[in-house]
Amino acid sequence: MTAGATFGAVSLKDLQALLDASRESASSFTRSLEGDDRTAPQVAELVNTARTVTVAVVRANGLPHAAPVIGGCVDGEIHVTISPGSVLANCLRRSPEVAITVADPVHTLIGAGTADNLGRPSELGDLCARLDGASPFGRFAPEGWDGLIFRLDLRRLLAF
Repeated sequence: MTAGATFGAVSLKDLQALLDASRESASSFTRSLEGDDRTAPQVAELVNTARTVTVAVVRANGLPHAAPVIGGCVDGEIHVTISPGSVLANCLRRSPEVAITVADPVHTLIGAGTADNLGRPSELGDLCARLDGASPFGRFAPEGWDGLIFRLDLRRLLAF
């Protein structure tokens, strides 16, 4: 994998490769913040247990916008829920570029890449079942919610 390449993880092995490449290209200061190396399974567990991913975008007028959304990780891919009429969805229709954070009291992920609209849960039964199974809460999204599910295609992901 080359630094800066768009990355669509399809396995924990791919997610680990992204983590390793991101760490290698990070500044010495950023590497010093990370402490122990985080593994792909630890990152997937953090996303699934924290459940909240903050997604940041840039509005058409250049102002930043960030929103907390529901997130989950299966097969090394991070997925998020986005309401169709939200500012976040409108920004993503204009540009798929995102920055993300996921945090719990001890660990933090920061990443950048693009968000790919996969569709609605009613169209993505298998994916939603796998996301439900990965969630310690038993459900990825609220019962009956039929917004949009996006896959994050990250080109950089650092885990502290």
